[in-house]
Amino acid sequence: MIKKILRILIPATILMLAVSLGYLAYTEQLPWLPFPAQQYANLLIELKQEGYSFVLPKDYNASNKAKTVLIFHDVDGLGGWQHGVNTLANVEQAQGVRSAFYLRPDMDYFTGAIPLFLELQQQGWEIGYHYDTYCRAGENLTLAWELFTAQIIYLRTWFNISTVRAHGDEFCSYKVDSHQAYDQALWGMLGVRDYTSLSASWVQDTHHVWSTSAKYGLLVVILLHADWW
Repeated sequence: MIKKILRILIPATILMLAVSLGYLAYTEQLPWLPFPAQQYANLLIELKQEGYSFVLPKDYNASNKAKTVLIFHDVDGLGGWQHGVNTLANVEQAQGVRSAFYLRPDMDYFTGAIPLFLELQQQGWEIGYHYDTYCRAGENLTLAWELFTAQIIYLRTWFNISTVRAHGDEFCSYKVDSHQAYDQALWGMLGVRDYTSLSASWVQDTHHVWSTSAKYGLLVVILLHADWW
């Protein structure tokens, strides 16, 4: 009797598991699996065929009315980031485009990653700052600015930092570092532009779910996380 039940249950369980994994893979919701490089390549090819120009964030002019693409890569350092950086850079190299990688200088990966990102910078990629200083400072704005300024100075030991993006984490009630809390005049004093949010057609892999606008506008923003490629 038990053997009969097992003969029914085991194949049924395997089938259910296969169907579930297939569905999750189809909807890009398997966080332990990297996205396929070809998926990114296809997106770049599509945008090129539709007449978009690719511009580094540091060179973007908001008054430009041409069809433009900005590419941001957040390097969170949660795992698999180095493979992801190489994958994304290789796809872009093959398509003749460049992007910006946003680094977290207080993460364990940073020191060992300096040579890799220096090489990318020399080859035309942009390096930016992925900050969470307001959260790390316990939502103390004065302390947050001191930490933000110090990390910008530290990063500029190696990189030409012109643009920044806020990081989302669990250090404070905001979950995403509140870029609106900062005094915008200080962005100018430090010579950086914040690209945490833009009015654009977004294509992104946030929370390891691939999402894209139904229709592209004049400005397309691609946001990918190196840890997931």
